[in-house]
Amino acid sequence: MRGLFAAIGFLTIVPMPRVGEGSLAWSRMWFPVVGLGIGGLLTGFDYVLREGFWTLTGAGFPSLLLAALLIVFLVVITRGLHLDGFMDTCDGLFGGANPERRLEIMRDPRVGSFAVAGVLCLYLISFAAIVSLWPPGRFWALLIIPCLSRWAMVVTMSAFPYARSEGGLGSALLQGGTRAQTLIATVIAAVAAVVLAGPTGVVLLIVAGAVALVVGQFATSRLGGVTGDVYGAVNELATMAMLVAASLIVLGNILPLEPLWLAQGIDLGFGDDSYAP
Repeated sequence: MRGLFAAIGFLTIVPMPRVGEGSLAWSRMWFPVVGLGIGGLLTGFDYVLREGFWTLTGAGFPSLLLAALLIVFLVVITRGLHLDGFMDTCDGLFGGANPERRLEIMRDPRVGSFAVAGVLCLYLISFAAIVSLWPPGRFWALLIIPCLSRWAMVVTMSAFPYARSEGGLGSALLQGGTRAQTLIATVIAAVAAVVLAGPTGVVLLIVAGAVALVVGQFATSRLGGVTGDVYGAVNELATMAMLVAASLIVLGNILPLEPLWLAQGIDLGFGDDSYAP
């Protein structure tokens, strides 16, 4: 269980006992599980805001404000870890004349113009996608997407070499890593996607995997491999891409976005429309 505790401590703001680097490597297979927990907290926050406001006022919670609060909540619960990696990756991949210089830029704690532009685009698109995701599909999308975005990081770890010869935080995730861990993480993510999101879950799984491979390949072409910052960028970009895909699927009524048990007529009462446009 040390791998699970390491994954919780690494991916969230929840304090956990300190573990060694060996446990951090084993944490990879627990990434989707922790992501599912993050999704549960996110949807719980969504549900409490909507239902609490409805109970107190009889009015729906403003959808624009709700989307903004959900994004802020996600940043807080992950202590901005992946966002920081995304911003460093934007500066590094689009600046510098060679891999060595790009890696140096990514270590620089200062924020550049590419990072600012990148994070504005990232959250503008994510915000619009959340607003466009009408219940009940939005509830299940917010639950499963953090799980699949953490799985996408595992895919990148497994598919591409580490870029820094001197090591780094990301390299600790690779030491002792095995294909079995990746397989376990993939099974967990796939089962969760199908059970909690039905056919749309399969689409979101494919989207997350595609983002992991495309970003990993681009980073490798620019850096000679990937880094911990790239893992964070994969998480953020996969989240954005899945939110966009889910919103288009829901708005276009292309596929159902609901758990398998709803097809059996079992409704737990989540994901109503108690928020205002």
